[in-house]
Amino acid sequence: MSVIISSNNMKGHIVRLENDKDLLDQIKEVARKLNIKAGFFFGIGSFKELHIAYYNQKKKTYEENTFTEELEMTSLIGNISMSDNDIFVHCHITAGDRNSIVVGGHVLPGSKIFAGELFLIELSGEELIRTPDEITGLKLFSIRNNQPT
Repeated sequence: MSVIISSNNMKGHIVRLENDKDLLDQIKEVARKLNIKAGFFFGIGSFKELHIAYYNQKKKTYEENTFTEELEMTSLIGNISMSDNDIFVHCHITAGDRNSIVVGGHVLPGSKIFAGELFLIELSGEELIRTPDEITGLKLFSIRNNQPT
């Protein structure tokens, strides 16, 4: 385990997501507008269309699924960091259909909101970045010019 950032400087933001717009684009837009380079969020709402993925650890690839029916956002959680000098939004979801069947995974671009609300916590101080990890094949947390402690 590595402690990447310990922060006493946190600021909360309430965000209403717009109908028929991409979830990840909206979160990225808010982070840009507020100059958030490190943070986390959680939310509720519903989707018109949902694109999610499962990370296959052996193949080190994402396996994608698309849902075009109405789905309730039963749990949305994620974080904001920097990757390749741009804001990076990493988000996971569970969502349920009208029969209370739940799906979940890593949110992909193209996930269109019907309605949504986020609580976004901004972390001040260090810039949280993502760097490639050879073991997992993923970009994981680090601090610019520093190693995790």
